[in-house]
Amino acid sequence: MNRLIYRIDRLLSQGQGRQILWMALVVCVLVAVFWGFSAAWGMPFTVGQIIQLILAPGEFVDHGKHFLGYQVLVNLIGLVLVSSLLISLLSNIVENRASAFSRGLLRYRFADHVLFIGADDILVDTILGQCSEEESSPIVVLTEQDAEEVRKRLMAQIQNPALRRRLVILYGHRTQREQLLSVYAPSAQRIFIIGEPDEDDHDTKSILTLSLIKDMVETGDSIVECYFLCDHISTLRIMQLQTEPLPKNLHLTVMNTAESWAQRVLVNREGYPPLYRLEVPSPEDKEYVHLVIMGVSQMAYSMAATAAHVAHFPNFFTHGVRTRITIIDPQMEAHSDFLRSHYASLFRLARTTYIRWRDGVQQETKYIPEPDYDFLDIECQFIESRVESEPVRKMIAQWAQDENRMLTIAVCSDDMRANLSTALYLPEEVASRRIPIMVYQASNASLAEWSRDYTRYKNIYPFGMREDCYDKTFRARLQWAQQANDAYEDNAARLN
Repeated sequence: MNRLIYRIDRLLSQGQGRQILWMALVVCVLVAVFWGFSAAWGMPFTVGQIIQLILAPGEFVDHGKHFLGYQVLVNLIGLVLVSSLLISLLSNIVENRASAFSRGLLRYRFADHVLFIGADDILVDTILGQCSEEESSPIVVLTEQDAEEVRKRLMAQIQNPALRRRLVILYGHRTQREQLLSVYAPSAQRIFIIGEPDEDDHDTKSILTLSLIKDMVETGDSIVECYFLCDHISTLRIMQLQTEPLPKNLHLTVMNTAESWAQRVLVNREGYPPLYRLEVPSPEDKEYVHLVIMGVSQMAYSMAATAAHVAHFPNFFTHGVRTRITIIDPQMEAHSDFLRSHYASLFRLARTTYIRWRDGVQQETKYIPEPDYDFLDIECQFIESRVESEPVRKMIAQWAQDENRMLTIAVCSDDMRANLSTALYLPEEVASRRIPIMVYQASNASLAEWSRDYTRYKNIYPFGMREDCYDKTFRARLQWAQQANDAYEDNAARLN
């Protein structure tokens, strides 16, 4: 009995085609049984008449008053078994399809669509930044999360009706070739590989996804723009140095949220004060930029690297002043080794100072490049200590009061609560001199924004929010960079 119930349950959970096939089989068995009985008892019923009696309860075959009881019996069995099963079958099909839609298990044919692979926290902001109202192409999201939960989150955060109508949320794993083919990845006009939140192997899985897409696109004709989001700067470095050629119709752009935010804060300055706060940089200026980074994280590395790229000013050649980048962390020795190995070319040219305290005594180690290589206007300073320590607080207070030092502080550890706490309790001189404090707040910046309502904390600027990480100038800056690269290659070719 249990085996029979199990088989019935399995039947009801199978696909629509199987269910209809089983229904047809039940009808065929009933027709065969009733026609066999009628033939054995000498009743003049044809197969067609038996089918009519089963499928159309209330209909009778005209044989006068003969065989009415048999016809009523066939009618009743047909009504109970066939009609009720047919209604259950149809409702079951509708319910299964609705359930499959909610869970993102249905598949549709797509072409020229925008495909988002993964539903990380940056998904909503990227959709709003990349998909305009004027477009009509479907916005397809393939996610390993609960598709219904993702759909609710997107519908709550995307207010534009036109964009909401274009959304299609599907469930699937991005490392499986069949799943990528089921969303017609090779036919997409743009693909964003953004991954899922809180993945330990985020970059590894995304690289595998990119490899699968490369193989799929290679045989196609249409051009596919692919944007690859990596979590770690090591992955970004690997992607930038790769020499394996891409398919000609695959245009790959590698992005990193930390690097993007660092550029928004230090380059685009979207509501953030500049590092160099005089009106126009002049060779006669004696002031210099000093960026102090508190705590070490991927964001801290990106802020330091971006500042080293852009903080170059003309007064270095007249007054010899250098931009200083200071990083403070209790585990600074290990982090400084990582930075030196990661940016070896920079540190061969940059003056570097390492400061720490042993038994209350300050120890300082300096590195100065050889005279022929001592031409870089960037100097680095590593301080092995807690920000809360008394020696460091005294240093920060002195730096804040230096008239020639344009000080900017960036609190960048991976502990968001500690970041805000550190920013709120810096020395009084930082607040009184209105020294800008950038506070890394990946998850939510509402508390930091609220603190800005108080005069004392007007100089606090939250950044790094994952839900607001899309750089609206990214595509334009990408085009400018491509144009600059093309001009450089043209000149290089001309000069041989």
